[in-house]
Amino acid sequence: MERSQIRWYFRWGVDTIRYEGLHILLWRTLKLGLSPLGELGIVSFCRKDLTQPLGETQAKVDLIVSQATEADTDQLATLAAKRYSPKQKRELFKTWSIQETIRDRFQKGAKCFVGKIGAEMVHHNWIFFHRKEWLPEYSIHLSDREALCDDAFTVEEWRGKAIHGAVHNQMLLFLQQSGFRTAYTYVYTDYNSSQKALRRLGWDFYGTLLYFSPHQSDKVLRWQVRGPLDPFVAKETRKPEQLARHKDG
Repeated sequence: MERSQIRWYFRWGVDTIRYEGLHILLWRTLKLGLSPLGELGIVSFCRKDLTQPLGETQAKVDLIVSQATEADTDQLATLAAKRYSPKQKRELFKTWSIQETIRDRFQKGAKCFVGKIGAEMVHHNWIFFHRKEWLPEYSIHLSDREALCDDAFTVEEWRGKAIHGAVHNQMLLFLQQSGFRTAYTYVYTDYNSSQKALRRLGWDFYGTLLYFSPHQSDKVLRWQVRGPLDPFVAKETRKPEQLARHKDG
């Protein structure tokens, strides 16, 4: 293991204990140990009634919230790359282009909201419409008045400043003013800080799913822990090239 990877994993462990707790570090270590075989996760499904009044969330810093465009692709790619370890980053750039994925999202109609401190982009969050794959075998399918909020990230040194909540609130206001009635999101249950942020914003946690996705199979093992799973478990018919990409990654 390279020195840069050792430093990253050490920082990862310290940050996990700091923001999530020791029990979460133990769970993530188990997930990491099983990662050569497949992906293990517990996911909570959340919904937000956009017909009800929304509160207001202010960041604790001088934050500029705006909607990004395809012209911001390079800056978004630089920000997105900061969330991955050195090894993951090399693999991601080798197997697929972050820039290409971002452009594809924009071209398919997704919306991206960003938070900036001065000229520095420190947070991104996305809104998806109609359909989005979220597990290798499953996609969320949405009606015309529903949307999915997903893929939020804040640069580590700017966490704890209510930046996620402020950007997220602007996203919900955008959806509400555009006539949407329901927003959905999902959060991995080992992200305590993310769950707390969503609860503060009034999201309803209505279902929980435990899953294991083996690398050498196109089947996802899933167990319904509590509540309904709709609309997150619409089964996908995967193309051969999609399965090959999943096995390689």
